[in-house]
Amino acid sequence: MKLVKIDLADFGELFRSDPANLPDQELLSMDYILHRAWAMLQAGHQIGYATEVWDAQDLLSLHVIVLQEMTRRGFQHTMQDALQEQTLAILMQDAEEPADMAAAVEKGVRQAFGSYGGKRYLAHKIASYIPHHRTYVEPFAGGAAVLYAKDPSPQEALNDKDAEIAFMHKFIRDHSVEDRNALAKREWRILKDTHERLKAMKPETDRDRFYKSFYLTRSSYGKMRGGGFNKANAGVRIDFPNNIERAQARLKNVAVSNKDYLQVLKDYDSTDTFFYIDPPYPDKFNLFDFGFKEEDFLKALKGLDAKWIVSYPSERKSVFKGYNVYIVKRRNQMRGAGGNQEWVTELMASNFPLKPVHLYLKKDLEPETADGTELTITPVVEL
Repeated sequence: MKLVKIDLADFGELFRSDPANLPDQELLSMDYILHRAWAMLQAGHQIGYATEVWDAQDLLSLHVIVLQEMTRRGFQHTMQDALQEQTLAILMQDAEEPADMAAAVEKGVRQAFGSYGGKRYLAHKIASYIPHHRTYVEPFAGGAAVLYAKDPSPQEALNDKDAEIAFMHKFIRDHSVEDRNALAKREWRILKDTHERLKAMKPETDRDRFYKSFYLTRSSYGKMRGGGFNKANAGVRIDFPNNIERAQARLKNVAVSNKDYLQVLKDYDSTDTFFYIDPPYPDKFNLFDFGFKEEDFLKALKGLDAKWIVSYPSERKSVFKGYNVYIVKRRNQMRGAGGNQEWVTELMASNFPLKPVHLYLKKDLEPETADGTELTITPVVEL
């Protein structure tokens, strides 16, 4: 197959326009072209605008804005592909996680920041299933929603191959009162100008580095640092430093690392360990490609002595034959093709039967689902 470059500049000023200002037909055309460009990119072709090269993140960030504008105007979402699925997941996640975390903190949800593909909506369920253990480990921590939803274990560890995520957890755990007071004086309202300035900033200190990563995680669509500006949260003030003080107390005795997950599984594996594992999904859009290979992952799971729960895409349930498999479905108010509510389906697998034992679920934690969101967990009897 001959690879070609698709130049979006061929469509005039369309891809330099704000989707909110486009006439209806041009908005729908942009949506269609983005889906075609996504398919071409996945096939190995190059996508760009004039001299710029666009990657999957660029296409996804723009499509989030386009789909949000289509929803506002009442258009149905008729395209069904990986781009649509990832965009809807981001929009649902943004709707489920409040920009102001103060209310959530008061409910006991003390997660300091979210991450793309985070499990805040499911954290209390997972925490209720955790069996007796001594050591709790998240090899793909992200925002560590499950850790914040559970009571502390004697030994706990968070790991993420994304250096900025690992850094934020470490900074929150180790920062001084002086650090916190200095950061509190900075701009914490979600503003587009601040978002763009921080995207371009090259941090010279740990404070600057934390401020940049933390702010962009909150100001970007789907918690994708450096992605498109989330207009829905514009003007909202990020709850700093209150949630950071509480998060620091929770992370006090938690080890944090920036390693390959296979090494973390090896380092902590024992019959007294429990792993919650939420890897980057294979064969789907992955913002940070850290070389995750499903074959290596499944082989590593098979060799573990520890108990574990894995979150994974539902269409891959066949790879967990012989384990306990559960289908997780959630639905919220976003409308798709035919005006129906959108469902997101994924999978949980474990090497032990899941039962709500409530050994580690935080006593002050209220089950978290956004208004209009439904959540069901159904066991798969046979694969």
